[in-house]
Amino acid sequence: MRRRGLTRVVLTGSVFEADEGDGDRPLEAIGAYGLAKTLTTQVVRHAAAAAGVELLKVTLPSPFGAFQAGGLADHLLRAWQASEVPSLRHPERVRDFVPIDLLAAHYAALALGRIQPLAGGRANPSGHVLSCAAFAERLAQEMRPRLGAACRFALADQPVADGEPQSRFNTEPLPALFDRAAQARSWDRLALHYRARARGWMEQAA
Repeated sequence: MRRRGLTRVVLTGSVFEADEGDGDRPLEAIGAYGLAKTLTTQVVRHAAAAAGVELLKVTLPSPFGAFQAGGLADHLLRAWQASEVPSLRHPERVRDFVPIDLLAAHYAALALGRIQPLAGGRANPSGHVLSCAAFAERLAQEMRPRLGAACRFALADQPVADGEPQSRFNTEPLPALFDRAAQARSWDRLALHYRARARGWMEQAA
């Protein structure tokens, strides 16, 4: 690819990698996924340097939004659409919840060179850095009027121990998070997606 004109490689990383983001120290890899992404970064960085091409690494936190299977927001929204009261297993854990549509637009702009990373060929876009409980409440506030649901949740009596750090998050807030109109459109899109999914679930049940 270098001989055919390749000049730049864009690598998607994870805040769960070792030495990424901020939070509890030391910043070790979180789980097998974080370790695999750490090793991937090392391999791609070495290959890019050997080929003499630029490497842009975009490190992602915890996305939520349409078509994002799993994760806290999906867990809550599925339950609310079913008129259930979900439980938070780690209410005090601090994570970086980023709207996936706003993140995708930022990622595309970075990949196309329309905006430049802040330093060192690395970008660490950040969303809502909140405890799981605080994020659940923010999500509930935004979804209640949009879904017409109570959007209640419960806190687990005893958090489940899984070895993950209490806090891990990215460090560069997305510019779109300072645009109220852009944020409102993002919440609208999220609600529309889950309303459509709920209709699909009801049709399958019928």
